[in-house]
Amino acid sequence: MFCYNDLLALGAMRALTRAGLRVPGDVAVVGMDDIEEGRYSTPSLTSIAPDEKEIARTAVDVLLESIGGSPRPPRSWCRIA
Repeated sequence: MFCYNDLLALGAMRALTRAGLRVPGDVAVVGMDDIEEGRYSTPSLTSIAPDEKEIARTAVDVLLESIGGSPRPPRSWCRIA
């Protein structure tokens, strides 16, 4: 299950556990934000950590390239925590 952010992922993990499902045995859960609280859940949360500075740099580059008329292919901006 891919969640919009880590808080939703932690809530999903809790709801799944209460429903009698095992995380990650029955359902894998992934969040987005890499908040510190995710490290302390049981099991610890798998999270995607966006590199915010790189996202900003890439956004400016894409904008400048677009204005200049020479867009490039998409770029990756996150890592798995």
